[in-house]
Amino acid sequence: MASKFLMRIQVNQQHILQIQKVVYLLESSLKTPIMNIQPHSQQFSTIVQTIGQLDLTELDQLMDTIVNIRKQKLPNVLSVVESALLRKINIPIPVEIQARYDIIRAKLQKEELLECEHEELLELTAYIEHHDANRLGYLIELAHLRNVLLPQLIKDLEINPAPHVV
Repeated sequence: MASKFLMRIQVNQQHILQIQKVVYLLESSLKTPIMNIQPHSQQFSTIVQTIGQLDLTELDQLMDTIVNIRKQKLPNVLSVVESALLRKINIPIPVEIQARYDIIRAKLQKEELLECEHEELLELTAYIEHHDANRLGYLIELAHLRNVLLPQLIKDLEINPAPHVV
């Protein structure tokens, strides 16, 4: 039983070494202009031969690695859709609305709020909530487009809570 387990570990280590070798070969190949890699070259044949020995799980891991290498090599240019979403995400609440909201909120905290100000606070709160809901929708759409989870996108974009969030 122990020998089968050790053999399995050894086989897995060999596969890991094969994956690392393929990744190394791919990375070094990608540093060479694609035009210089000939489909029938020794380097290309070695890569294909090594890939052919991998099982499906290892191929999936390799594909993820290749996609990440490719992403790193692509220029950081936003698509039209990403640019539009980022513009919408970054639309601030108008300064006048934020200022009035802050004033009325302070009065509420001090328990000095008049009835008409209470109505205004409700309207301003509804406006801000609508704005934030739209912003969240744009963030979710961008996260989906980039194929990342929302918390990761928020971290990547370095988004901090809005000043009106208590």
